[in-house]
Amino acid sequence: MVAGRVLITDSTHLKANANKRKLNKQVVECSPKEYIEDLDNAINEDRRKHGKKPLQEKEVVAKTKEVKISTTGPESGFMVRDGKPEGFF
Repeated sequence: MVAGRVLITDSTHLKANANKRKLNKQVVECSPKEYIEDLDNAINEDRRKHGKKPLQEKEVVAKTKEVKISTTGPESGFMVRDGKPEGFF
C-alpha cells in the first residue's frame, strides 16, 4: 500500500454450515495488553536515549466480552445486524 499499488478486498459474508442454536458461550479478554506493554517499553527506551524521564505507568484495564462459539463450526463467527438474518457466518 505504501508503494502505491491498488488493494482490493471483498467483505462478503458466507453463511456457515452451523446451527445457531448449538453453541457455547465463552468469556474472552479483549485487551491488547502485550502490544501496549511493548509500545510503552519502546517509548521509554527512546525517551531514555534522549535524556528524558520515562512516562508514568498506566494501569491497563482488561475488558472482557462474551462470544458465541458454534459446536458444529467453531471457526465461524456469530453475527447480528439490523434487518439481516442472524447466525453463524
